[in-house]
Amino acid sequence: MCKRLHNGVDHNAKDSVGFVKKQLAKDSTDAQSWQFLGTAINYYCPDQRFVYEQAAR
Repeated sequence: MCKRLHNGVDHNAKDSVGFVKKQLAKDSTDAQSWQFLGTAINYYCPDQRFVYEQAAR
């Protein structure tokens, strides 16, 4: 996911969460996908935190 953001494959958090949702179990909710994205960004690519924060606005 971080690589996708860095390389411009995902242009925003909504794109990233769409990718994440496809990777999680089929019964995962949208909220769980967003939580996973937020946690992953904080841990693996904090320099991309602004992408997640922009989606919150």
